Amino acid sequence: MRAFAVVAVLTYLLLGSADTVLSLQILSGTFTNITSTAEGMISLRQQEHLQVTADGIRHLLVNTGSDCAPESLVLMSAPREATQWRVSFSLRDTDQASSGDILLENNRLHIVYRDLYGAIIYAETTYDNQAGTWAPVQTRVVTGGGERARAPTLAVDSNGRVYVAYTVVDFVVTIHMAYSDDPLDVWYDSGFSWGSENSLGAKSARMIVSGEKIGLIYTDVRFWLGRLQNMMKWSLLEGNDPATGSWSDTIISFGTTDDHDPFGSHFSAVTNGSGNVYLVWAVDRSIRYFRYNGTTGEWSSVPIFGNSFRTAYLQISRHVDGRLYTIFNVGSYLVVMESADDGKSFSFHSFCWHSIQWWQDWSNPRMETPSVFFDQLSILQQVGIQDPALPEVQVLFQYQMVP
Repeated sequence: MRAFAVVAVLTYLLLGSADTVLSLQILSGTFTNITSTAEGMISLRQQEHLQVTADGIRHLLVNTGSDCAPESLVLMSAPREATQWRVSFSLRDTDQASSGDILLENNRLHIVYRDLYGAIIYAETTYDNQAGTWAPVQTRVVTGGGERARAPTLAVDSNGRVYVAYTVVDFVVTIHMAYSDDPLDVWYDSGFSWGSENSLGAKSARMIVSGEKIGLIYTDVRFWLGRLQNMMKWSLLEGNDPATGSWSDTIISFGTTDDHDPFGSHFSAVTNGSGNVYLVWAVDRSIRYFRYNGTTGEWSSVPIFGNSFRTAYLQISRHVDGRLYTIFNVGSYLVVMESADDGKSFSFHSFCWHSIQWWQDWSNPRMETPSVFFDQLSILQQVGIQDPALPEVQVLFQYQMVP
């Protein structure tokens, strides 16, 4: 009862409504056995790291840190609600700087990641529902390490073509895209690059396939009137064939000047499969939400987050029945909002409660949720564990939300 009173007071102070307090579902979390020496254990934000197979097993791509190199990227698995996760497989030639993106297509898992040489690697494996195990992982190089690439994401269209977008860090920082009809054999560069031609690093992309739409959501940054200006952009492939089609570029929104997201990765997007895209973006500690109408081809801003929550981390997830959930941090706590009308409006749904001990560092509340789920929503939050005699260790704290 005392814990609920504390949550009620916190919720009222943070969200400013007694009605909100009474309507929220209070979630109590539990520490998992997932640990890492890497601060970016579930980075970057625009990537997807958590998928759920048809048997309800959750699968998380996590960077376990420098102690596990050269196999730092690991897929860990656990049944619904379980807090003890097991290692399913690791990805070779990865270190604490490696990050990846995963996409589940029926029982086929597509993976793209940056290896320790700066190359972008595609991998795939298949899941056995009866045994609950993955087949041996097969890999193919998308682009070599000489380009110093990072932050890859992927998508698959209805014909099985795989698209991979990634950021190339050279004298200028730009976004590139490659595609393949046989991803374990040969990859083709699209021949296009995205982003202002400068050395500013806050540029990351999310590859999007929804219905017949093939597009790229990406952040860009430029010098403007003597200051830095961030932008969120949408590039749509006309003709749906990257070999012959052209890309149209649209600015979804301008950010604030001198925003402090070093990789431009603090956004999350999900599709509904029929052409609509839903996007949340953390800009200068505030939340922006956008909706792409696949029928009209237009982006709209939905002004549902009126308060300034000092938010830096957020995710958006879709239930298979169409409901949308936006998860974001308010201080070290997480709040869940729900939309039951295809993203036209949102209401507060849940508050993720945790206690705070002196040896716990909740100051960077990175979180991970599956992009699509069909039962309970798993929310994993990163916590630092401090020991005066040892380096800080990162641990994942788990909440389970009932829609």
